[in-house]
Amino acid sequence: MKRLLAAILLLLAAAAARADLLGDMQQAVKGGNFEAVQEFLGRGFDANATDADGNSLLMLAVKEGHGDIARALVDAGAQVDARNRYGDTPLMLAALKGNKDLTLYLLDKGAALKQTGWAPLLYASYNGHAEIAEILLRRGADPNERAPNGTTPLMLAAKSGSAELVDVLLRHGANPSLKNDDNKTAADWGNETQNTDAAKKVARAAALLSQALEAVKGGQPETLKRALDAGLDPNSADPEGNSLLMVAAREGFPSVAELLLRRGARAAQANGAGETPLSVAAYRGHDDTVKVLLQHGATLKDSDPDALIYATMNCWDGAAKVLVEHGADLNRQDGEGHTALILAARNGCPGIVRLLLERGADDLIADKSGKTALAWAGEMGEGEAADLLAASAIRRFVHQWYLSMDLLADEELYLGSLDEKDLMMHMPEKTLRSRADFQKWYQGLRTTVEDNAHLIGEITVAKNAAGRFEVGFVDDWRATTFKGESWEQRFLNRWEVAVTPDGRVVVHRVRMERAVEGNAVSPEPAS
Repeated sequence: MKRLLAAILLLLAAAAARADLLGDMQQAVKGGNFEAVQEFLGRGFDANATDADGNSLLMLAVKEGHGDIARALVDAGAQVDARNRYGDTPLMLAALKGNKDLTLYLLDKGAALKQTGWAPLLYASYNGHAEIAEILLRRGADPNERAPNGTTPLMLAAKSGSAELVDVLLRHGANPSLKNDDNKTAADWGNETQNTDAAKKVARAAALLSQALEAVKGGQPETLKRALDAGLDPNSADPEGNSLLMVAAREGFPSVAELLLRRGARAAQANGAGETPLSVAAYRGHDDTVKVLLQHGATLKDSDPDALIYATMNCWDGAAKVLVEHGADLNRQDGEGHTALILAARNGCPGIVRLLLERGADDLIADKSGKTALAWAGEMGEGEAADLLAASAIRRFVHQWYLSMDLLADEELYLGSLDEKDLMMHMPEKTLRSRADFQKWYQGLRTTVEDNAHLIGEITVAKNAAGRFEVGFVDDWRATTFKGESWEQRFLNRWEVAVTPDGRVVVHRVRMERAVEGNAVSPEPAS
């Protein structure tokens, strides 16, 4: 028992000693005693020591404005983003105090601009520090940062009475129409504290924004131009965070959008939902506005890679065409694995299906459910889109058929594609009526021909009354036999095929006729 009591007493003595040391260190920091602080740190004193409220030594140095001590603490390992029990950080305190040197130093050391709760810009605005606010905004602070009660920097600036700070915030995009949880605007805050100059500036900015929003919604570029000439920021936004350009994109007024872009509106400025002007214009089918946005800075590789998918959601052929012509990724997949082609097939957009297939979209891509565009078109009963996709599958099948023949590939590659019960293949030399007939014929070909090549012309595909597809094309066949003979022959092909729901092509009828002079077209390579 005596030993336990002795141990407890020793611990209490050690704790008291540490408390005394912390008190001594805090006094040295408060008093700006740089030598004493250095001596403590040199002896291994913890640079991140805090008091009962979580206030660190660095916070204390910043609060007192001792830059040399703050630097020494950081050099000794003090955390620049440490928070006390109230959520304050050293950068917040530097901003609150208006200390430019320490603000810049902490930012250079990586102090965070964005914080939960209050943020450094709100602290700077509370005391009307325009220069500090300018620094923070240039480093990326949000001019519309919100405190937990909805307070914005502009509200605090109006309350502080700093007309200069109001100008700084407005110039960086602060929104004068925002309201806090008490339904009050920045102008209300200024009027309540009788800071009339600041309040007037905010009220004037709010009036200009309201005028501009009405002009944009109504497609009135001249009225908008007057508001911009009066000093309105072209990147101003409504209370929901939709920029003027976003509103123009939503309403589909290309002349208004172009005016804003020429005045400095950011083409990729997103709202709170992550929507951009280009994605909204594409979704609503405003192809002229889409074109203007792309001509003035909107990019399909960075900010708006999904614009084509948005256009396809509502079958906007014109918007889709503009996006494709400007280099949209035809095979980009959304979170569910859908490509624009899959969505066009699902939604019954034959115009977009045709456009995408003509431009080389990959119709073999499957989404996360394992379905391709053709499978979706069939499931949704989208006839024209399904036929276009089936025709694409058929053309690919025909090319692959002859590419395999160029290699004299094994007949097993063909047998599964031949109708098992009702096959009719009319060749110039004989008619094949079964898979076995084809196998025998093909084995004879492989034992006769040493080398051959097929050049396939344009493949036409049309659906017949029976629901199958009539396929027509020209085949120029060049061959060399094992006996050293060689020949060139041109065949006119008429096939009848079907396409299964999973995209497999099944051959039912083949008619090959030797071409006579004047009835053939120039072929293209099968590849």
